[in-house]
Amino acid sequence: MARYFLDSNVFLYAMGTEHPEKEPCRKLLAMAATGEIEAVTSSEVLQEVLYVRLRRGNREDALASVKTIGELIEEIFPVTAADVVEACEFLSHYPALDARDALHAAVAKRNKISLMVSADKDFEKIKGLHRLSPAQAIT
Repeated sequence: MARYFLDSNVFLYAMGTEHPEKEPCRKLLAMAATGEIEAVTSSEVLQEVLYVRLRRGNREDALASVKTIGELIEEIFPVTAADVVEACEFLSHYPALDARDALHAAVAKRNKISLMVSADKDFEKIKGLHRLSPAQAIT
């Protein structure tokens, strides 16, 4: 079974207000919960979700959101110093890439995950990484 690295926007769209990405993201997470897909992510993704949810909502909601992700996702990879160095390499080769996306890509690469599920098309630029939109990942 293929392993899918889920970007933070998958969780944020699933938990957020109405948006075209909301339902595909919710379905993707439901598939992860039932084991139809093998979903992984990183501690940095959890930190990003926590930061955004705290900024947009209340503390209890933000804490519950991260706890739910921790219970739902098959494996949550740590971020290492080597990942940060690799992220810097990505940033030097892909100037339009932002730092968090570079870090997510580095963690995925270290863990031999080539499928990144994200609404963010910037991942398409990274050699060795295949981006799927949430809608593509559920079909």
